[in-house]
Amino acid sequence: MKIDKQTRPLSLDELRLTFERAVLGNNPADAHSVPAGNAERTETQISDNGSALDISFLMSLDDQAFVEAAYGALLKRRPDDAGRRSHLTALAAGQSRITVLGALRYSPEGCKVAVPVPGLRSRLFVHRLYNLRFVGRALRTLTGIIALPGLMRDTGKLHIELNHLRARVQDLGQRHEHEVRGLVEQALGRAQEAVHDLDRRVDQLASQAQAEPWADPLVALAERADEQALRIAKLEAAEADFYVLKELGDAFTALREELGGPASTLTARFLALLQDHRNVAIRALATAEGSQALLRDQERRLSLILGDVRRLTAHGPDASTAARLEHAQAQLLDPLYVAFEDRFRGSRADIKQRQRVYLDLLTSVGAGSPERPIVDVGSGRGELLELLGEAGLQARGVDLNQAMVSLCTEAGLDVVHDDAVAYLSRLEPATLGAVTGFHIIEHLPFPAMVALIDASLHALAPGGVVIFETPNPANLLVASRWFYLDPTHRNPLPGEMVAMIAEARGFIGIEIRELHPMQRRFEAHDHVLAGQLDAIFHGPQDYALIARKA
Repeated sequence: MKIDKQTRPLSLDELRLTFERAVLGNNPADAHSVPAGNAERTETQISDNGSALDISFLMSLDDQAFVEAAYGALLKRRPDDAGRRSHLTALAAGQSRITVLGALRYSPEGCKVAVPVPGLRSRLFVHRLYNLRFVGRALRTLTGIIALPGLMRDTGKLHIELNHLRARVQDLGQRHEHEVRGLVEQALGRAQEAVHDLDRRVDQLASQAQAEPWADPLVALAERADEQALRIAKLEAAEADFYVLKELGDAFTALREELGGPASTLTARFLALLQDHRNVAIRALATAEGSQALLRDQERRLSLILGDVRRLTAHGPDASTAARLEHAQAQLLDPLYVAFEDRFRGSRADIKQRQRVYLDLLTSVGAGSPERPIVDVGSGRGELLELLGEAGLQARGVDLNQAMVSLCTEAGLDVVHDDAVAYLSRLEPATLGAVTGFHIIEHLPFPAMVALIDASLHALAPGGVVIFETPNPANLLVASRWFYLDPTHRNPLPGEMVAMIAEARGFIGIEIRELHPMQRRFEAHDHVLAGQLDAIFHGPQDYALIARKA
């Protein structure tokens, strides 16, 4: 918005000049006609108008340029630092420029130079009147009255310009809103068309996939492989019974040698029967080994076939069939993970003994009752479910490994084949007494771990507890070696980080309970150093996140 120079508001000095012109009758140049901020005018330009000094020009400069020009015009030199600071401070404090000009012109140095300044003496007199207590107040009031009509005209024009500008802004806003709404509607229309087109293509691809002859047989072959893996697991259990029978046979042999006589006859008959069972077990083991070798060969061949088919369908017509093949190929690894658990996880008796420490905690919060059952996610071989059942607590397991689920089901345990987050999310809210998960969260991507914590909070009743046990990375041996014995582990999880996430998602009473310290210890004369090394290398191998729902 442009304001005419002739009608802009008057400054304080210009108001004073206007009053001086009206009172004293002199005719200085109109202050409105001097462009403000013309600080580039030099001392030579000041004196071009003649030997007299034009005060009106000095009034148009800023404070710094005013002091420089006044010194140059009245004292014919540049201001010293002390004089510059003094006058700039006085101007900033409200002193008028006429007073500064009078101080310079009528100073001893200014009297020697004797630059004529028309009207300066009379104006200096008026400014002194301004500083008087009562007369100055009357003069300032009179000056304001004289300038009031011009200020009112300026205010009216500014108000008109402001209304015009507000109308333009409102018009531009409405036009912009209309254009944006049109663009958004066009984008939504294109997106809906793309979605409809994608749905049509998916339907076409699905109908084409139904005609493919190889998809269903491959999935059926994978299911048969799972069944054979379960049969082999049963035969491996029979192998353990064989070793028990062998120990019994050795014991009876020693008894026969010690007793002799009639006892030896009974012992001989028992040994004969035992030998028959041993022969049956040996033949069963041989059959199991042959079947296991055959099954492994079939699994490798089937995995290669599924991999080839997945590659062929990755860019082909049916994405859903490719997903089914990927799932079937992943299920082929379920029996392998069962064997891994048997090798590295520890015996069922050891795991149950380790998990027994949680029984008091679960019963103290009322978990395991029919109204507040327990759900164990990633239940694996079912050690915790078996322990809870022996304690009279009601619990159910959830696992994605079909081989694990089948083993638990045959053992009489209540385990469902499902994704843990999906299962917990489908439950009625606030219905569980506890959610447990042992060595499960280290297998999950970070978003899935947060989703599991959220789903647990959703399913837990008030006062319910969540227990997630995981390897402890504070033990250097665990973090650097043992953690990576499991190829499905993603990364170690520091306890502080897991506790912070549980708290941020709404749990209270957060506790990190360290478990299973190693028995080995460093031997050194420096007991402090030995203790520090023990804390790093031989500390707790696991920890449990224990948190409650408010």
